[in-house]
Amino acid sequence: MMAIPGVAVLALIYESSTSLVYRGRNEQDNQPVIIKIIKEDYPTPEELNRYRREYDITSNLKLDGVVKVYRLQPVRNSLAMIIEDFGGESLRIFMNSQKFTILGFLTTAIKVAETLGEIHAKNVIHKDINPSNIVFNPATGQVKLIDFSISTASDRENIPNKNPNFLEGTLAYMSPEQTGRMNRVIDYRTDFYSLGVTFYEVLAGQLPFSTTDPMELVHCHIAKQPVPLNEIAREIPQAVSDIVMKLLAKAAEDRYQSAWGLKADLESCLFQLQTSGFISEFALGSQDISDKFQIPQKLYGRQREVETLLAAFERVAATNSRSNRIEQSQISVIKKDLKSTTEIPQSVRTRGEHKSRSEMMLIAGYSGIGKSAMVKILDKPITRRRGYFIWGKFDQYKRTIPYSAVVSAFSELVRQLLTESEAQLAVWREKLRNSFGQNGQIIIDVIPEVELIVGAQSPVAELGPTESLNRFNLVFQNFIRVFCQPEHPLVIFLDDLQWADSATLKLIELMMTDEATQYLFLIGAYRDNEVSPTHPLMMTVETLRNQEAIINQIALSPLGVEHITHLIAETLHSDRKSVQPLAELVVSKTDGNPFFVNQFLQTLYQENLLVFHPPQSGSKGGWHWDMTQIEQCAITDNVVDLMVQKLRKLPSPTQQVLRLVACLGNEFDLNTLSLINEKEASETFSQLLPAIKSGLILPTSELESKSLDYVMFPLLILNYKFLHDRVQQAAYALIDDSQKKAVHLKIGRQILENTPAEYRADRIFELVDHLNVARSLIGDDRELIELATLNLDAARRAKDATAYVAALQYLTAGMDGLSADIWDSHYDLAFALHIERANVEYLNGYFEHSEEFINITLEKARSPLEKVEIYNLLIVQYTLRAKYEEAVKCGIKALNLLGIDLPLDGLQKVISKEFAAAKKILADREIASLIDAPEMTVPDKKVAVKLITNLLTSAYLNNPDLWKVSVLKGVNLSLKYGLVPEASLCYAGYGMFLNAVSGDYKAAYQFALLSLNLSEKSGNIGLKCRACSSLVSIFYYWFNHIKDSHTISNEGYQAALESGDLEYAGYILSNRIANSLFQGKEIAQVLADTSRYLQFSQKTKNQLVTDTLLGVELILCNLSKLTPEKSIFESEEVTEAEFVDNCQAHQNLYSLCLYQIRKCQVMYWYGNFKEALQLALEVEKQLSFITGAIPATEWNFFFSLVLAAVYPNVSQDKQKEYLQKLKANQKQMKIWADNCPENFLHKYVLVQAEIARISKKDSEAVDLYDFSITLAQENEFVQNEALGNELAAKFWLSKGKYAYAKIHLREAHSCYLRWGAVRKVEDLEEKYPLLREMTPLNGSFANNQTTTTIHTSTGSDARVLDLATVMKASLAISSEIVLDKVLASLMRISLENAGAQVGFLILIRDGKLLISAQASVVTEDVAVLQFMPVEECQDLPVTAINYVERTRSDLVLSNAAAEGRFTADPYVVKHQLKSLLCTPIVNQGKLIGILYLENNLTVGAFTPHRLEVLRLLSSQVAISLDNALLYDSVEQKVRERTQELNEKNDRVEQTLRELKLAQTQLIQTEKMSSLGQMVAGVAHEINNPVSFIYGNLNPASEYVKDLLKLIELYQHHYPEPVAEITEEIEAIELEFLTEDLQKLLDSMKVGAERIRDIVLSLRNFSRLDEAQMKSVDIHQGIDSTVMLLQPRLRQEGGRLGIEVIKKYAKLPLITCYASQLNQVFMNILTNAIDALNLARDCPKQSQKNPTITISTEETDQNSAIIRIADTGPGMSTEVLHKIFDPFFTTKPVGSGTGLGLSISHSIVVSSHAGKLSCVSAPLEGTEFIIEIPIAPQQVV
Repeated sequence: MMAIPGVAVLALIYESSTSLVYRGRNEQDNQPVIIKIIKEDYPTPEELNRYRREYDITSNLKLDGVVKVYRLQPVRNSLAMIIEDFGGESLRIFMNSQKFTILGFLTTAIKVAETLGEIHAKNVIHKDINPSNIVFNPATGQVKLIDFSISTASDRENIPNKNPNFLEGTLAYMSPEQTGRMNRVIDYRTDFYSLGVTFYEVLAGQLPFSTTDPMELVHCHIAKQPVPLNEIAREIPQAVSDIVMKLLAKAAEDRYQSAWGLKADLESCLFQLQTSGFISEFALGSQDISDKFQIPQKLYGRQREVETLLAAFERVAATNSRSNRIEQSQISVIKKDLKSTTEIPQSVRTRGEHKSRSEMMLIAGYSGIGKSAMVKILDKPITRRRGYFIWGKFDQYKRTIPYSAVVSAFSELVRQLLTESEAQLAVWREKLRNSFGQNGQIIIDVIPEVELIVGAQSPVAELGPTESLNRFNLVFQNFIRVFCQPEHPLVIFLDDLQWADSATLKLIELMMTDEATQYLFLIGAYRDNEVSPTHPLMMTVETLRNQEAIINQIALSPLGVEHITHLIAETLHSDRKSVQPLAELVVSKTDGNPFFVNQFLQTLYQENLLVFHPPQSGSKGGWHWDMTQIEQCAITDNVVDLMVQKLRKLPSPTQQVLRLVACLGNEFDLNTLSLINEKEASETFSQLLPAIKSGLILPTSELESKSLDYVMFPLLILNYKFLHDRVQQAAYALIDDSQKKAVHLKIGRQILENTPAEYRADRIFELVDHLNVARSLIGDDRELIELATLNLDAARRAKDATAYVAALQYLTAGMDGLSADIWDSHYDLAFALHIERANVEYLNGYFEHSEEFINITLEKARSPLEKVEIYNLLIVQYTLRAKYEEAVKCGIKALNLLGIDLPLDGLQKVISKEFAAAKKILADREIASLIDAPEMTVPDKKVAVKLITNLLTSAYLNNPDLWKVSVLKGVNLSLKYGLVPEASLCYAGYGMFLNAVSGDYKAAYQFALLSLNLSEKSGNIGLKCRACSSLVSIFYYWFNHIKDSHTISNEGYQAALESGDLEYAGYILSNRIANSLFQGKEIAQVLADTSRYLQFSQKTKNQLVTDTLLGVELILCNLSKLTPEKSIFESEEVTEAEFVDNCQAHQNLYSLCLYQIRKCQVMYWYGNFKEALQLALEVEKQLSFITGAIPATEWNFFFSLVLAAVYPNVSQDKQKEYLQKLKANQKQMKIWADNCPENFLHKYVLVQAEIARISKKDSEAVDLYDFSITLAQENEFVQNEALGNELAAKFWLSKGKYAYAKIHLREAHSCYLRWGAVRKVEDLEEKYPLLREMTPLNGSFANNQTTTTIHTSTGSDARVLDLATVMKASLAISSEIVLDKVLASLMRISLENAGAQVGFLILIRDGKLLISAQASVVTEDVAVLQFMPVEECQDLPVTAINYVERTRSDLVLSNAAAEGRFTADPYVVKHQLKSLLCTPIVNQGKLIGILYLENNLTVGAFTPHRLEVLRLLSSQVAISLDNALLYDSVEQKVRERTQELNEKNDRVEQTLRELKLAQTQLIQTEKMSSLGQMVAGVAHEINNPVSFIYGNLNPASEYVKDLLKLIELYQHHYPEPVAEITEEIEAIELEFLTEDLQKLLDSMKVGAERIRDIVLSLRNFSRLDEAQMKSVDIHQGIDSTVMLLQPRLRQEGGRLGIEVIKKYAKLPLITCYASQLNQVFMNILTNAIDALNLARDCPKQSQKNPTITISTEETDQNSAIIRIADTGPGMSTEVLHKIFDPFFTTKPVGSGTGLGLSISHSIVVSSHAGKLSCVSAPLEGTEFIIEIPIAPQQVV
């Protein structure tokens, strides 16, 4: 047991996670005590401080209802609290053993309420009221409160805890505001809620919310109402239940406002119970008036604005399935808090519907108008949706710090994540790492807390400024997307946007225009009086609107008298009428500004102009004021002046420290403040304490404390913030203008002096900002140089964070005032400042300024390498600005500085020389082995290769020959001096060069692979993306199918994004489009991809890619029939003429050449060979600009086709010339086809077919056409398959073979259709009209122009639409695909939006109007009908429906029965119809449906505004319906096809079964046939000798008789033979022989007859002579079978014989296949013998003798029945059902095939049209019944 001096510890009575509680006795007075000690052996300072605070609070209370504490005693490293033990136990323990009566509860509750009132009167908030902390002594009736460990001695506090894991208190008893999830301060009323939960549990025996999930508990406390107490326990009086439920009110204002009011109501209940025996209801809270001046923490007059915010969040948080609405109870709670009925003017402006489900809401208004408080109301619905709400605030005095508010917001979010479980944290870690890729350090540099989740990250590669910006943007976008998910939407609130830095504004623009970012709700608050139209914020907003981002705006107005009256009435607990004059005075003083109103009222209270009179006996207490005194009091009407006045009333030391605090920012920490205050933390805190107590400074730390022991804990840091910006502004105003710089200088110097160098980078912005303000006060040169160095560091950090404006400000400040000799005295610093300045000026778009600083730096630079570095910067800048010539000039100058000559003249000679040098060095070396070469070590050569690499793009676009020289020089440098990563691009260029010069494709390809491998080896993803780009665009397709390049393309694109090289990302995307065109991907998809990639290139200002893609778009729009005419090439972006002019202006012959190649293809497809030839010849002159590019191969292919097409119509000389060109082209194509037949062979063969055609080699042409088509089909080039078929069709048409031509035309048409070349399909149909008959188009190629809707309603002027409704409806409609769900969504939304009673949706099917859905406000469900014809419906005005169908115009009638052309319609007449709306649903000019709505309650129900909403949705409705109908059609076809397939499957299965059976029959028949032939042969062979023997037996018998008679005569006449004869007679026993010889002969005769019978039976069984049906004696067949089975029937050894009983009836001859029936008898009898084996072997186990009974009978149906029964064991039902199945057998493996009975069944049923059945049961034997017709029809 633990030893505590002076205390005898007796027993442990309680253990929590932090404390141990023992019973003990004081050794001095032997009094019982309770000992509470910290559980940990080595507690933290915070835990020790918590105990000290608990002891201080408890000891100072000195109340009878609070447990007494005797002392706080040190115990080893910990503390122990010695507390009185009055013999009580906690309510928790008491409740477990017995239940309170109502009387006992009221008595105890009154005591608790009284004690709580006394505690609150001492300004203490308990914060952890629960049954465990209420101690009750049943014997004495004493009730005391314990455990003040988290209590606060203050009248209010704000603890912004965001996660339940860090909440203070017991979660099940915690008030909504104490959860930290509400924008509410915590005050004493939090204890009332906890007490309500406790009372609820005591009376009901259960908690109000039974869940144990922390997040769900928080949600319950905030948003769900508990079940009323008396509904759970009926015996509880209503009044008691009402008291408890009032305590449980969500808003503190709706609870009791004082414990005295609660006590009074409880006493009233007790009085009724004691006097009358029951408790009746009464008005609660009649004496409940708080004596604390407390302004309610709720919104007044902002109901409509909050609803707008909630609707916006609901839109953002909606999932794809349907819009998830905020629970009504949730919104009702929020609305209840608002208490407002008056609508406030509001401005909501929207620009388009952005594709992303992200949205931005701007909140505009004056300072203090309530912007921040209103936004934080969103925390409740976000909690319900498990979303994230984060916020950050910009500081007016820290505007240069980049991303300050964003970083603050996400830091808080990351800290929330750190509270998750380890498993959940692992999930977040994986998500974050996946989003970062290799660039995690970028985010960590900005948000250091991220490292706590993802761990340390590797350093990122150094990139150029543009690439760094792009990389940062990409990584930050990916970072944000991790949190923007449907399961947890993200809301970011950025406050005071008017002070946002430019980098943040750029980031906002990026977030809101990123289509991949969804479920993001960005809220920005700003002071509209402090921004102008040219303010950066407004410029950013305008840019976003132009890009069609979703931006809404709410303008907050001041509160009116009504709302101020409401606020004051609730603050002073008075009626509105009595406070009206005071409210009017407050409005006149404050202009209705909520913050000013609060401060004004606080001032009145502090000046004792608002006084509380406590209740006296017989009178109610309340608040009193004197209007005359208030009017006479000189209170300023300027809020800042008012705050200054308040501050000036604070002690002088407090004012002094507040001056310093104001300079630190809106938030600050005590440690920094103590540092610049040059005082100890305890003293600084003492100086700050009056401002904290007055509420002007608020604590922001999790563990706020007002009395920390700073001597013991000097390093404890506490965070604080200003109550409002105006307070900070007022504190700053306390500083005289003349002293402000000095204060900032002091702060800056203190931070600089006291911050170690290694930590200085973390505070660089704060440090430099202070010193820059005071720069004019710095006179020391060394300090100025140090400041310039600090500014340089700050600028670099800002640039790394892409905050270029801030970087420029720091550099400007750093260079300002530096002496002219800085280049001499501090050269390195000057060089660094100027080079960074040049870079940052360029990044901010100040190109002239950038060049100015570059020129200064060039002039001052000392070494060639430094100058080359500057030139390198210039080259990059010029290239990105498309100034290729200037870039080349810079490159030449820079290389000259390194001793490398790059001439502009005589380039061919230089190329030859450099090429020869390269070949000499390479010699016979393996290209792949170059990667193992040593690294380059010479600095100037490394710089030279890097410079050449940067120069390549400009050289290529300026002069291709110069590019070749540059590539060769870079390669030679690398070969000579060693490898450097940048050389990878030179090697790729060398491959291009080899390809162009010598056609050595294999070597070129190997160099491209070397380039990729070298970039990967270096780990430089920036170089990898370029190597991938080169490989895919120029080399890969020479040896691999074009479709396989996609993988490398993706790798390159991802590397480009990760490295921030958006230039090459654009090149890869452009090449991806080129590959898609080459591959023949569906045009619609390629066009969509082109549009997306075009947005990317335009956004990244990549002119080369933009021009290229614009050219592609022109081509695809034409092929897709999106241009008016076949000859017109234009898109939404540009016309053809504009495109050509732009390319020429940009000197972009590359893109122009590609466009001309593709236009040449289109002209050829359309048959315009003349223009196609002209374009091909123009391209021929420019081929050097597209060296190695894949479109160059397309030029070769189509140039050849064009030449072949025009060949017959040109002169002979031209024909010769064209043939030569064709041969040259084909020679090149053959090389490509040999290297990669997948890509090129079909093209080579098709051109060969064309050559054969013009050469009159028809037979060869036919084969080549077919071969080409086959190759194109096999390799998935659908466009060339189409072209091959078209050319083959033309060939057959020229030969008059129309049938052949028709086949190829049909294939060509189908292929073009699959490719999506709509205009080419139309062109084909125009040229060959027969195609229209062959292929029904079903409108696929009809005019796609949308029919203009005619508005028939009057007064259809545009009005502002309900944006939230429209977006929600559009989302709900577009998110469905199943027809029934689409119809249901449409009908519900239509009724809701239009205000209709009834609605019908009519769809067009096969030209008929069919009702598909019906909806009514009476029934909630939408009836989806099975396409009822309109004319059969009696509930519709058919004439109106017909009108809308035929005119396709809207119809809106205010009173249909009295106006318009439909007054005579039967339905209108019958129902006297009032309001009617009918509108067509049109998609692509095609009417697909009609929406009909009616309202018969009122006239004019449908306004044009309703119609506008429906029309706005109609396009989405049309598309969704079209998709749903298509889906439904496909589903129907799938069902039909499935049914058809099932039927076919059944037939196939049946056929298979029949085939299987036939096969088995054939096998068995063949076996039986073979057996029969063998048996017949044996019988025949036996029959001859047996017949011979049998035929000779009679003569032999006669001969023997004669011989015996002769012997008898001899014996008679010669009785005495000679001795020799006598001996012989005795030897042969003549007498016996004579007697036995006759018997022997008789026996031989019997045997011969037996053999003859067997032979006869065998022949009868086989019946080879009876292939056809014959009339036979069926009994003979049975007897023959039985005879053959005799060996198995007879008795042998110990085995019993089987008795065969025959019961034959007299049967006529039966016409049958005798041999087949004998086979049946054999199979059945054999099975019967097998079944009887057990009875034969074990006769004792069988009750019956083994018997087989065969009986026959003739029926009245002209049939014969044969029954074969045995006395065997029988069969089960399961076996019986399977006996006729093929291969089923019950015999052991190897004993049977399972075919006998199956074949027998087939013989009887199929061959004889008879029946074969079996009757059997276990132990009952088995009987087979064969019934066959006596003379059946022959079955074939």
